Amino acid sequence: MIINSDKHKKNISDFFSHRSNYWVKLYGDEKNPVNFTRYELASRKSTVFKQVGSVDNIKTIKVLDIGCGIGNYLEELLQRGCSVTGIDISINMLQLSKARLQKYSSNPPLSLADIEKLPFNNNKFDLVFCVGVLEYLKTDEKALSEISRILKPGGRIFLTLPNILSIKNFLDPYYFFKRGFKYISRKLFKKTETKKLNNELKDIALNSEFTNRRFFLRQLSPLFLKNNLSTLNTFCVSFGPPRFWLKDYLPLKTNIKISNFMIATSNIKLFSFIKYLANRWVICVQKSK
Repeated sequence: MIINSDKHKKNISDFFSHRSNYWVKLYGDEKNPVNFTRYELASRKSTVFKQVGSVDNIKTIKVLDIGCGIGNYLEELLQRGCSVTGIDISINMLQLSKARLQKYSSNPPLSLADIEKLPFNNNKFDLVFCVGVLEYLKTDEKALSEISRILKPGGRIFLTLPNILSIKNFLDPYYFFKRGFKYISRKLFKKTETKKLNNELKDIALNSEFTNRRFFLRQLSPLFLKNNLSTLNTFCVSFGPPRFWLKDYLPLKTNIKISNFMIATSNIKLFSFIKYLANRWVICVQKSK
């Protein structure tokens, strides 16, 4: 396992392990979110599982959840009768996941593992979840190659990606000035090392301790093709909210209504271009048969 020998991955592992309880709170009440981040996480999960509902013979398939975190996706899959396996880079997150799944199994199938070196045989899984993972990696090549390797022909991946062209980035000068300046500095001076952890961080969604990568919608298409993968569908998770220097213009309920309207509109063929402005996407990918 290369987690401990890779400084970047070890720092990310420590980052999530030190704040594992934060995620328990963040995923708390999905039906009544108290901030936009909670709404986004709930929207992301519901979007993924709407697509899971279209998978045939769901109770007979094998599912791998990469970056299973506190186990909320695994729990939903178990409730649907799936055979599941979960892996994560953070030992504390796995412990929380194990505690959550104890009511379904005394020894839930969970492992400390690296997405770039998956400890599974070829063609083992019918469905792979990779939710909120790729943005923490330095590159995507090894991860997608490994996922394709352990996925059965005809199997599907549900992965999520944050959008570099999100409309909220255009509306808030914070992203142009502060975050934009940091991005340009990294490119000019090749500063890619993870910073020392900041224990005072209150919101992981706004962390500045290491770079969470953002993507263009079609950015991974060449890598998909290289690994016998192709995109089936793309769904928007959220839009906005309109902010000024990270301060919301509008009340939370209004922001959620606007986001939901934009999501619904993006599913209309005539307005599908709106997808390019979403905060993040759920992308359904299939391995060639």
